[in-house]
Amino acid sequence: MSQSGASSRPYQDPLETWTEKFSRKFKENPWVPIGCVATCGALIMAAVKLRTGKSKQMNYWLRARVGLQGATVVALLMGSTWGQEWVKDNFGKEDSIAAVEEIDLSKELKREKERMEFEERLREAQAATEEEEMLRTRTDNGFTTDQARLRKERGKWQKL
Repeated sequence: MSQSGASSRPYQDPLETWTEKFSRKFKENPWVPIGCVATCGALIMAAVKLRTGKSKQMNYWLRARVGLQGATVVALLMGSTWGQEWVKDNFGKEDSIAAVEEIDLSKELKREKERMEFEERLREAQAATEEEEMLRTRTDNGFTTDQARLRKERGKWQKL
């Protein structure tokens, strides 16, 4: 990410979980999730009224859904314009650059830790594979264990 882009929009960590992203987005613009929940509630109420056969109330809830959906879109548009101003006001250019550099450093440390953990798991898997390979190729009287077992079984049948 370029330094000029860092000051124009809030930083988004690509490794953040969905709960972290939701809480960050909710803090940036709380009206959008509230509007989404209200819109879904109106749609559910319309479905309930449809099943009970109350068409007037169903139409009321469908109209409410349309209104709430429109209000949510307006909140989304207003929040995106005001949200940019809020970020500019609360995070000056110097602060945002320092925050991005700090986040980049923590991401590098996290990547290094994940790489070391991956290499450790890889070494353990290789050791386990080598051990299994040794057990498979271990010989009994010049034959592998599977071949020796088959010869013993054949010998039992031949004696009968």
